[in-house]
Amino acid sequence: MTEPATGGIAVGWLVSDASGRKVGRIVRLHQPVDADAESPDGTASPDEVMEVSTGLLGLGHRVFIPLGAIRAATNGHVLLTHPHEDFSRQGWLTKPPGA
Repeated sequence: MTEPATGGIAVGWLVSDASGRKVGRIVRLHQPVDADAESPDGTASPDEVMEVSTGLLGLGHRVFIPLGAIRAATNGHVLLTHPHEDFSRQGWLTKPPGA
């Protein structure tokens, strides 16, 4: 598979998990507050994240997915590297600092 093309993604794009199941639509792209800063636990600051609105008409909860978790992005559609069941374990249900 080719490298993910993440530079052109935009608000409104459809997001699907690794199995192709619809997650929702991108409602906002968050830039890291300071790309050179470290988080409190000493790790590098988080990637840019896309805020995805879930549920019928986007009225569900929000998930915050790092752009590094994109497998492919073309024609208004983003395919992720993880299944929906992994979102909680990955910490994507919590809004990251600065987002």
